Amino acid sequence: MTRAPRTPSRHPPKRPAGPSLQCRRPAFTVPSLPRITGVLRSAVLADKRYSTLTALIISFVLALVVSFHSGDNIFAVGDSEVYWSLANTFLSHGSFSFSAFHNPDFGYSLPLIDLGLRKGAALLGLTPLTVLRVFNSMLFSVLVAVLLPLFAQRTWVHATFGTARRFALALLVLILWAGFLNYNLTDFPGVFALLLATLAVTGGQRHFMLRCGLSGGLAAVAVNLRPP
Repeated sequence: MTRAPRTPSRHPPKRPAGPSLQCRRPAFTVPSLPRITGVLRSAVLADKRYSTLTALIISFVLALVVSFHSGDNIFAVGDSEVYWSLANTFLSHGSFSFSAFHNPDFGYSLPLIDLGLRKGAALLGLTPLTVLRVFNSMLFSVLVAVLLPLFAQRTWVHATFGTARRFALALLVLILWAGFLNYNLTDFPGVFALLLATLAVTGGQRHFMLRCGLSGGLAAVAVNLRPP
């Protein structure tokens, strides 16, 4: 007579009662060196990725605060008032006419920009000084956070610009140009157009002829802002 084979039990065998031998994980563990370097590398990559945006926002807010805390007026300087008043010369009998501008001493680029600022101020119900402060702060922030670092990186190949360097550059330029934020002058637009023209022609070989034409147009705007 043969015995039937035993089927294995579905339940695990019971362990004998006794003290537990399981090793508990300590409450605090010292991170390993590869983990530390990985965290530092992630922080550096995140800084490179968001450094431009962070510096752009910080420099814009900083310039805006400095300009609004200044009591200067855009009409305190003769050229600033002249540029602002020349914007109306483009309007002939209530309609825009590019050929209506006639002034041999001043270029038409800045009065044309001022015409857009005046229309924006009237549309938004803001004062001309407020619109000018916002416009100059925007130009300032793009200059120190984007254009100047990019120009430096193309000039010195191994140069890197994180948030700290861009912020230091913003402070330096703000110290030198803080008094110009409330004036309607050609300094910020001229440097802005000139840097754009330089960056357009030094961006590589792709679409080179198109970028040369764009660079020439921007250079012409920079020269026309303040003709000799």
